[in-house]
Amino acid sequence: MIGGDWTQPPAVLATALRRAFPRYSVFLTTYGDTTRFELVSKDDSNPWCLISEDAREIWLELKGQNVGIAS
Repeated sequence: MIGGDWTQPPAVLATALRRAFPRYSVFLTTYGDTTRFELVSKDDSNPWCLISEDAREIWLELKGQNVGIAS
């Protein structure tokens, strides 16, 4: 998703997160008009869980730590 379009629908962004970070389960939750991305480590590594309305924020956090990145 480097250089990607962060304005894509949440389901598209969730798919990109799943591909980039296979060591994490990716969930979308919706409360009213707000959709959140929830990523939970499959192997209990740190960070164990990330929750944000901003997929880019999660991407940058995990990419910066080289955690769960697909080769």
